[in-house]
Amino acid sequence: NAMVLLATKTGTDAVGQPNLAPGVQGILFRTQFFGPDNGRDWACAFTKGKIMVVVHTQRNDQSLSALRLAQAIVGKF
Repeated sequence: NAMVLLATKTGTDAVGQPNLAPGVQGILFRTQFFGPDNGRDWACAFTKGKIMVVVHTQRNDQSLSALRLAQAIVGKF
């Protein structure tokens, strides 16, 4: 799965999100986004059809922001 490869090759601490939205799976993971955070920022990736979307946040203290942003936009795809 492309999401799992992305999360494991570019990040750490991957956590599956099997119910990101009805019929949509996602994955949360830590990755590099804001340089000073040293690869500890949270992102959320999901696939819908043939499209993979990655939401990056500058939050390194919690993953909820990445999850909620992904849930807010998943219907656009």
